[in-house]
This record gives sequence, structure tokens and C-alpha cells, in this order.
Amino acid sequence: MIKYSLKKLTGDKIEIFLPENASEIKLSQVIDFEFKISELAENKNIESFEYVKGLADLLSGFLNVDFLELDIYNENESLINSMIHLQNQIWNVIVNAKPELKIENENSFAYNGINYLFPTIWKNETLQKIGYNSINLKQGIEIFQVRHNFEKKINDLANKNTLPNFLFSKALSEIAILLLKEGEEIPVSEDIFEKWLSNRISEFENIDYQTALNINHWIESYMTALRDDIENFYFFDSDEKTNSEDAKHEMISRHKNKVIFDKIGYKSIIPRVAEHFSSIQEALSSKFSDAVKLISITNSKQ
Repeated sequence: MIKYSLKKLTGDKIEIFLPENASEIKLSQVIDFEFKISELAENKNIESFEYVKGLADLLSGFLNVDFLELDIYNENESLINSMIHLQNQIWNVIVNAKPELKIENENSFAYNGINYLFPTIWKNETLQKIGYNSINLKQGIEIFQVRHNFEKKINDLANKNTLPNFLFSKALSEIAILLLKEGEEIPVSEDIFEKWLSNRISEFENIDYQTALNINHWIESYMTALRDDIENFYFFDSDEKTNSEDAKHEMISRHKNKVIFDKIGYKSIIPRVAEHFSSIQEALSSKFSDAVKLISITNSKQ
């Protein structure tokens, strides 16, 4: 953290601490900051009362210092310039943050004294190819389901002021689903899973931005790798039609009925995978990457 001093018109000083890296910022702070700074950017007149007040609100929320108590409206040009400098410095830390994931080692981090793990990344030096150890089917479906529900909520969103809450909920849900304690398995029973997920989300509500960035990067990279695998072609969207009867079922989501998928989401694929196992529990514990390939091959034969 960098110590920064501000001086009131009264002569009193206050000290604040600015983050130097993404691990010193909470994910919740970043989401709120990005949302408010986008609103602030809509006001082109940086000398207006509305802009200055908005800037004060932005920094007050992020730095936990009441900038409204500072005499910022009495032509205190030095203080206003300082606030702009603070905004830019925080923004630079956020936009310059990059994922930090280790290859060929377990990616882990300690949070509240507990060690959490997420899947290993490996590299084929000969082919210069990056690979990702698979999550299980339950984790994959639940992550897809979180994104499916998020998209539905965003499409129906009437008040954009609620968007940060949805973004935060989505991010925490994905983090909770992917990160497991050493030796822990994600519950496959729906009732137990819902309670487990709710508790785990609460545990991660103060997670730092760097860790959240790492996890999101792993998920996005893993999903991209699945999409790029030609053998998974018929699991995801495609322009190619298998036959006239199946033309409207190009994506796995349309395997039975598009309307059903819109309501149920990716959980509708569980029975299809379970046909190849002795129980649903066994299917949900299988590798998600294998299930994607299995369904793609099945779809290609329809």
C-alpha cells in the first residue's frame, strides 16, 4: 500500500492508503469502482458540481474516507486534482492487473487460514500447447448454469443499478464452485449443494481481485479449450446442421426442446450423461471434459 496525504482547507490532514497491486483490492471494490467510473464518464464536464460530487462518492466508497467532508466545492483546485490523481492511480492498478497462474503445479491460495485448490494447468513443450485438468461434471454444469441464469437476468434487467450485485453474485458463485479445500468434493445432492454453495459464497465475499482474476482466467481458458477441440463441435454452437430433422438442435441446449432449456438450463443434460453410468451420482462425479465430448459425439449421430 502507498500512503497518501490530503489536506483540508482547514489545514487538517488525512492519510489514506492506495493499493499497489490487485491482491490489495477486494473484488467487490473493483466491481463497484468500474460501475461508478462508467457512470462518471458520461459527464463530460469535469468542472461541474455533478462530476466533482460523483468523483467524491467514487473515492469515498473505495477508500473508506468521506471525501464529502472535505471542502471540495469551494474552488479547492488542488484537492480536486488530487482526487483525479487518486482515481487514475486506482484505475491503473485495476486495468493493469494480469492473471498469475502456475503451470505444472497445483494452483492454490490461502484464505482465512484455509488452503484452497483449483485444477492444474499443464503444458506440452513439443506442441506448445496449454492444457487444463478437468473439473467434474457437477462443477461444469453448475458454472454453465450460473452463466445461463446471469444472462437471463441481464436480458430482463430493468434497472442497471442492480447490475453490480448480479456481477458480484455470478463471480462469487463461480469461485465457490471451482475452489475446493484439499481432499474436498463438491456435493452432488441438490439440497446439500445449494446449502454448501450458499455458505461458501459467504466465505468468499471479501476475496481479493487478484485471486478472482486468476480463477476467472482459468475458467475462461478452460472453456475456450473445450470449444477449440474439434471433437466437441456438436456440444457448442455451430453453423453446420446434421440433418433437416435435427437442424434446430445444433447446440446441446436444443437437444430436446429449446423452451425447456430456457427454463431448466444446462442441468437438462444430466440425464443424457447419466445413461452411461450406473447412477446420477457417479455421472456427476465424472470428468466434465469427457461429458462434453460424449454429448458432442452423440449429437453428431442424430
